Amino acid sequence: MGSRSDKSEAIRPGIAPPQAQERNYVQWLVLAGAASLFLVTYPLFDPDLYWHLANGRAMIASGHIVNEEIFSYTHHGEFFVNHEWLSQAIFFIFWQYGGMVGLYVMKAVIVSCICVLVYHTVYSACRNAIVSSGLTTFAVLAGIERYHVRPELFSLLCVALLTYILSQYESTHRARRLIWATPAIFLVWDWLHGAVVGFLLLLVFGFAENAKHWRRRSVARDGINRLNAVIALTVLVSAISPYGLRSYEHFAILATSSHGAERIIELQPMWTRADGHIPFLLMILVAVSLVFANRRHASLAAVLLIFVFAACALRYNRLSGMAAIVIVAAMAQLIAGAPGTMRPRTWRSASRWTTAFVLVVCSIATVRWKIIGMQGTTSPNGAYVLPSQLALGVGINEKLTPAGSVRFILDKGLNGNMYNNANLAGYLCYYLTPERPIFQYNMPPIFGDTTRFVKRPSELEKWRVNYALAGSPGELTRLFPPEHWAWIYSDYVSTLVVRRTPEHKAIIDTYEIRYFAPEQPTWQYKQMSDDPEARPRLAFEMGVYLAYMSDARIAKRWQELLGTYPDLTRSAAMRDLLTRAAMRNEALSSVSPPPHHEDNPHLR
Repeated sequence: MGSRSDKSEAIRPGIAPPQAQERNYVQWLVLAGAASLFLVTYPLFDPDLYWHLANGRAMIASGHIVNEEIFSYTHHGEFFVNHEWLSQAIFFIFWQYGGMVGLYVMKAVIVSCICVLVYHTVYSACRNAIVSSGLTTFAVLAGIERYHVRPELFSLLCVALLTYILSQYESTHRARRLIWATPAIFLVWDWLHGAVVGFLLLLVFGFAENAKHWRRRSVARDGINRLNAVIALTVLVSAISPYGLRSYEHFAILATSSHGAERIIELQPMWTRADGHIPFLLMILVAVSLVFANRRHASLAAVLLIFVFAACALRYNRLSGMAAIVIVAAMAQLIAGAPGTMRPRTWRSASRWTTAFVLVVCSIATVRWKIIGMQGTTSPNGAYVLPSQLALGVGINEKLTPAGSVRFILDKGLNGNMYNNANLAGYLCYYLTPERPIFQYNMPPIFGDTTRFVKRPSELEKWRVNYALAGSPGELTRLFPPEHWAWIYSDYVSTLVVRRTPEHKAIIDTYEIRYFAPEQPTWQYKQMSDDPEARPRLAFEMGVYLAYMSDARIAKRWQELLGTYPDLTRSAAMRDLLTRAAMRNEALSSVSPPPHHEDNPHLR
């Protein structure tokens, strides 16, 4: 991105691409859009989505913006600036009227708009539809993990829009006027998610253009004056807005890793989990190679944006999606060469073939994630590992939520103070509150380091917790030891425990887990199913799990167990479980229990 000379302006497109010069512009745009939608089509699983939906529900019901913590009993009423309020309201409206389909439609529209903006930005620089299509898809692929249904979607859209506007600000008269929309974009952006990354992009670009102007006088005075005026106006608007610069303390806390923010996976350096960011790392490799190969004519803005955004994404992997959009626009400038400069044909060919090679490599990796990743795997100790979160699919991936535990809590009427793992809180906010307030949520500015209780268990005592949803081995062993707590339900992400009190005696006697866990290794399951003493209780615990959870793998295993040992279904308790489990697991509808007789004592 950068300013253009009069000569380059005459041969480069403004707002609309010249179809006479590039007849397949639309076809390659459609291909890029289709490929991008395929990449980001995966089940809804982000746990924070439900926290946003819960806030949106509260705002729609009350008619005012939620600016305080309303879901917990530990920090209820504590003030915070809700810089995502507009996103939350939009999400809930789509959810309320369209459910899961509504959220998918919203996501598809946003991703399609991102693709159009990125494609046209790249095409305006390199004038090649094939390269534009490839780089657009590459941008989405490199940030594939960031396309959840969460407010960040709007930041991705705004980054794409701002990148396009900045790439056009020295183009045609109509394009030059677009830059005056920047303050309004930032105002709305601060309501949707927070325009921190937008300010980074705007300031780096402005610095590069001003440096180029004062060193070479290569930027027209009216152009640089207009850019500086827009930057100043944007900062002023954001400073005045209560959801603008004054709300950025939240981002500062996250960026400085204070209040326990360093434990949040998406705020950790990319090299801590490099295997999940291979496309982005390849993008950086190609971009840096283009910079050095084109160092004599490279745009200062393009070079700075590549290095600044690559560095930020490497340090905070959460920025990979937005950084990829900015970097591919800069790559397009480098592939095209400096404005008005003729390049050897061999250089253009090499640049495009290099980009094509990387795209092929990344496509292979994508097939592995999207297709092969649909199958679950096993860990070194034999435990079951859920399919890739990015695998092709639609719907809500309940296995990554405490859905079964929540249904159990509601069905059994558990009450009193609840402890919960912070990563589970979003789902609990939507489905349990306000009747059952949560203990903590993954928001460091309010709740601080949510792992401190595991480090200092005595701090939990003052809250008189009655039952808990633990989400880590450390919580179970240090906070809820079995001599004082009983495990009564377990799914893939949580274990529900209750305090051993007379109040819970009946539920503990019936449901305390002795054998079953959904992720247990096959060898362990087979060992218990072959044991005539353990088998009845194992079958009962599997039935309890399936009564509250849809799980085709466990349902098949349970069906085979009941088919091999039909006497297991003779008790009234097992017959009831079979009926309830079949309502959530279609495969069990064909299982017919034998005639009823007295309860098996092993089930008690």
